[in-house]
Amino acid sequence: MLEFISTYGIYIIGSLLFIILLSLIKLISLQSKYNNYMMKSSAKNVEGLINEYLEKVELSLSKEDNLTTRIENLEAEMLSCIKKVGVIRYNPYEDMGANLCFAVALLNDHNDGVVFNGIFDRSGSRTYAKPITDGKSEYVLSEEELTAIDNAKKS
Repeated sequence: MLEFISTYGIYIIGSLLFIILLSLIKLISLQSKYNNYMMKSSAKNVEGLINEYLEKVELSLSKEDNLTTRIENLEAEMLSCIKKVGVIRYNPYEDMGANLCFAVALLNDHNDGVVFNGIFDRSGSRTYAKPITDGKSEYVLSEEELTAIDNAKKS
């Protein structure tokens, strides 16, 4: 063992000195970065900076909760909004030209809404509205109204 130390001792000591030198360089670099950071912090201590960032995080989380609630409310409200539209123009009279009559269905995601039927003839025009629940009505629906409802369901 003594023979090993006497033969390689200089290398061992040199290696240790090299490691110590690298460690000192790294320590000086870290000290420089720390001093630079502390100078930029406007004399605030690290604890103050951490508390400031924690307050900002809590505020952000509060805003996120508020936005999440608002989005959930909007999504629930959107279910009842009219999203599906079906339109059909038709001519129920053989003696008149052009498709002047119409049926329009306006439905939400649950297929609830209304169907309008506008009928035009030489004596005047009439418009009918019938409520729709789950794609059906308690009133008798014409073929054109049913077609408008089917078109709306597909849109």
